[in-house]
Amino acid sequence: MSARAYVHIGPPKTGSTYLQSILWRNRDALHGQGLKYSAAHDNEHFLAAYDVQGGEFVHGEMPEAAGAWERVAARVRGHAGRSLISHELLALSRPEHIRRIVASLQPVPVDVIIMGRCLADVLPSIYQEKVKQRDPEVSWPDFLRDARRPDGMWGYRLGSLVRRWLEILPPNRIHVVTVPPAEAPRRCLLERFSRVVGIDAAALDVRGADANDSLDIAGVVSLQQVVRRTRASLSWHEHRDLMSSLLPVLRAANLPGSSRLVMPASSRSWMGQEATEGLLAVEESGCPVYGDPADLLPRPACFGSDDSGLEAPSIDAAAAAAADALLAAAAGVEPRTVRRLEP
Repeated sequence: MSARAYVHIGPPKTGSTYLQSILWRNRDALHGQGLKYSAAHDNEHFLAAYDVQGGEFVHGEMPEAAGAWERVAARVRGHAGRSLISHELLALSRPEHIRRIVASLQPVPVDVIIMGRCLADVLPSIYQEKVKQRDPEVSWPDFLRDARRPDGMWGYRLGSLVRRWLEILPPNRIHVVTVPPAEAPRRCLLERFSRVVGIDAAALDVRGADANDSLDIAGVVSLQQVVRRTRASLSWHEHRDLMSSLLPVLRAANLPGSSRLVMPASSRSWMGQEATEGLLAVEESGCPVYGDPADLLPRPACFGSDDSGLEAPSIDAAAAAAADALLAAAAGVEPRTVRRLEP
């Protein structure tokens, strides 16, 4: 079997967490299918991405990441068959990082997997991520204004991602997987990804896969309040651990009457233009595409009915979401069952 290295780079909010949780859980089964998931523990690919990028895109010192990329790369070079490295932080790689990645894996040929998702779906999720990463003061309108700049969202735009990797790899080594819309069966994304790396998706255990779904608006407001209160007192690692504990209960609270964050109606033209540019870049590149290119087009459900952007819920609504999470944590139950416990 020929050696080959698949490097899955995300970008963030394109189903990476879902795929990685399945890949890690099924690593023995994958090995039986001829694909080595090249990680010694479930956080190693994050540390490796941090290491190969010199920590440029993570606001925190991580001495434990030293040498992580070389350890992963050595496993790939020492494997006679197909290997897989997966982390969405790699989408932010600049040309010098890409050259470092490809050179470190030689003589093994490198294939990169880029996920393409409708930007109107991505931006609300990225805003939540920005709040989570200790930046709660940036408003939704200001975030969108920054994203619209020509140099904004450079690590997330499909066209710019494809072009950066084309500087190093030929088009037949760059694989674009389109992310199906939220209403599609979740397994559809796994099946598309599996076609690239040559595995049987039906043979994998997908129970309990972490989907990392976005919060509703009340959850985002609650998250902002928490981050404002803790960002000055917690280290990067402490903040990461807090978010790991807090987000699942906020995500599951699902406050009745609270809607999810969507794009303002005024962004329809912009989102349409972004989709057209992404589709054109992929078509011109000659890269193979897995899935439906039409998935990159914005849908009516991506937009609100007006231009108001983020309409924060009342203080009472945000407090109710936080109270649900606290009650659930105290009772040791799923947050969505809290109201059934009430007298």
